[in-house]
Amino acid sequence: DELGKIYEENQDHIVAIWECGIDLHFPENPTVEVQQNALKLQAELARKLNLPLMIHSRDGFHETMEVLKDFSDLKIYFHARGYGKDELKECEKTFPNLRIGCTNVIEYPSAEKIREAIHNVKTAKILTETDAPFLPPQTMRGQQNEPAYVTYVYEKLCEIMGIDQENLEKIVEKNTKELYGL
Repeated sequence: DELGKIYEENQDHIVAIWECGIDLHFPENPTVEVQQNALKLQAELARKLNLPLMIHSRDGFHETMEVLKDFSDLKIYFHARGYGKDELKECEKTFPNLRIGCTNVIEYPSAEKIREAIHNVKTAKILTETDAPFLPPQTMRGQQNEPAYVTYVYEKLCEIMGIDQENLEKIVEKNTKELYGL
């Protein structure tokens, strides 16, 4: 209810319900049940307000999908997506209005399954982000990330997807406008 009131007072400035989901990475996080209940409420709000829902899902893909399967009508943006091709296929099958956010993680040596999944993503679903101050480029690990480093994301995406940067920039701009209704 409080988030709905905030939206009503600021609707000219709000384009999405952001950072919702399940994060099972840290043991001190709330229980799965608490996180799932919160995600359901946030998804219901996104539906009510006709806004995209931005998903943060870390080490909890199945727990996230358990809630989201009932919200396939929403525009869903998997932010800083870190899952493989099987999870991506399930998302594509479940959400016709899916968007996938790519960060500098795609450069990390341990991210082979993410690169493999991205190789198969339709460009109509791709967005770029830095997730600053987190997830810096590989060459800057241990440092603070910043928005300017999104250029590294573009470079790696072009390499993975086999397209030039100018084309990718146009695709990302189009996808962003469609997602946020700009």
